[in-house]
Amino acid sequence: MTRTGDKPAAGAAASLQFRPEGSTAWSTIAKATVDSKGTARFTTTAKRNGTWRAITAEKKLTWTTSTSAAVTGKVKATLTVKSPATGVHHGKSVTHHATSTPYVSGTKIYFQVRKSDGTWTTLVAAGLGSDGTAAGKLVFSRVGTCTVRAYRPAGTTLTGSYSKAWTVHVS
Repeated sequence: MTRTGDKPAAGAAASLQFRPEGSTAWSTIAKATVDSKGTARFTTTAKRNGTWRAITAEKKLTWTTSTSAAVTGKVKATLTVKSPATGVHHGKSVTHHATSTPYVSGTKIYFQVRKSDGTWTTLVAAGLGSDGTAAGKLVFSRVGTCTVRAYRPAGTTLTGSYSKAWTVHVS
């Protein structure tokens, strides 16, 4: 950040603002003071899709209010399925737990199996609870080997994401 005449705006108050995707309202999420080199540093964790910008406040006769170029980012949740069952009996249910980080309670997680043509089909959907975990009760109707994954579709809050796929042997 610079003053009139291209000198660093040392001591200027700077703010980092965020606007969630689908919104027109900006909110300040961090503040910093510009250092002697004209740099303001902000540390934050993106938890949803949106746009960020930095602004400085006016200081009479030294600089005017300025706004940086806006940067839009997408946040992808990490989906994990801990210790998924790899051996099951056909017709018997087995529960898998998928955890999303970050998460929004109620978001549907789809437990899917890969078909022979390479496409995926949903076996069951389960909503994320207040702890960020969804419990999918899967039933495999045929004997054989299947590839399974958990899928979280995209929305305005986060982009779509998948867990690591795992192999299930159905006897």
